[in-house]
Amino acid sequence: MKNPNPSRAIALCGTEQPDTPGRILKAGPMTVEFDNGQLRYLKVNGVEVLRAMGFLVRDENWGTYTPAISNLSIDQRADSFSISFHAVCKRSDQEIAYDAKIEGSRDGNLIFDSTAIPKTDFRTARTGFVVLHPLKGVAGFPVEVEHVDGRIVKDKFPELVNPIQPFLNIRALTHEVMPGLKATVRMEGDTFEMEDHRNWTDASFKTYVRPLVLPWPYTLKAGEEVKQSIKLKLGGSASGATNTAADKGIEIGIGQPARHTLPPLGLGVPAEEIEHAVKQLGLLKLAAPRFLVCHFDPRHRHGLKELYGYRVLCEQTGAEAVLEIVIESVEAYKKELQQLAEMVKQSGLKLSSLEVVPVGDLKSVLPGGPRPPAPRAEQLLATRAPPRRAPAARPGRARCDPGSPCASARRSA
Repeated sequence: MKNPNPSRAIALCGTEQPDTPGRILKAGPMTVEFDNGQLRYLKVNGVEVLRAMGFLVRDENWGTYTPAISNLSIDQRADSFSISFHAVCKRSDQEIAYDAKIEGSRDGNLIFDSTAIPKTDFRTARTGFVVLHPLKGVAGFPVEVEHVDGRIVKDKFPELVNPIQPFLNIRALTHEVMPGLKATVRMEGDTFEMEDHRNWTDASFKTYVRPLVLPWPYTLKAGEEVKQSIKLKLGGSASGATNTAADKGIEIGIGQPARHTLPPLGLGVPAEEIEHAVKQLGLLKLAAPRFLVCHFDPRHRHGLKELYGYRVLCEQTGAEAVLEIVIESVEAYKKELQQLAEMVKQSGLKLSSLEVVPVGDLKSVLPGGPRPPAPRAEQLLATRAPPRRAPAARPGRARCDPGSPCASARRSA
């Protein structure tokens, strides 16, 4: 139900849950924010070295637990710091606890140790450390990768978004933070690999524990210790850098209106929502969508009725039609596409664009995993429509069956 007088927190953030600020700690030239068991925004003289570092516990469905932290001790000294705490992650049927210790030294080096012991058999998709490298000064720049077998390979962080893991079987990563200063992140206790987090709209490169090629979810046996550590070591000198970036606040300037303030905005319309949308055409018109994404899936027996309904919605709102179709067959995809082309012509739905999705691509596939069988994109794009037949309805008017969405729309018009 709509709240006519939302609180300030709801109006600004959509939630009443407070955003508790972390604590800033210093060790030599390094600053870092400690936030509920994790380290964030690790910087050297204001230059970001790592976006985040933390020991994370996830359930079998990749849901991340919020740890209950106790016995927290933070000792900020003149040029170094130490942190220790106990954390518990649990639900009604499983529980795991871990003890963590963090040491930041005067030379800017850091060690994050964690020892976890499941109290019960614990089903998880991932339990262990995650390290995030930022993009600025990193994407497209050189990196030295030490693998678990001892090999050292000189490479580069991806400049363009990489859909698969750029680096596998990682033991350590070394990159240049600024001229004369390098940072080495060494990861012990398991085999790590990296994914390009931009695939998930996050501005980082994510190095995580346990290769995705291994089965998941997996079970940590009750009482069996899980011990891992992350060590950050700086090499060289940071004396040439300045800390102006750390001291300077964010500046926002208001300029002249741009010629193009927003990209075209549209709405997705699942087939099961067509009739509801037709009944609320007034509201839909107020939204003024530039286009409607019209979903068509033969597995759900979508056909002419749905295409007629999409035509009504697009004509009544003035929106362009983007038809998103699912292709079931790997071998007979041409026949499917040709039959659909015939139905689109018969319905009178005018398309601005077409999205073709093989059913195999609807299955989530982790980076590097085997893809399900599906026609290749170039095969789908090369499919031609069958020769045009005589129209089944009068020009400019779609045929409506009694009880269809378009029939109800005409009665209400």
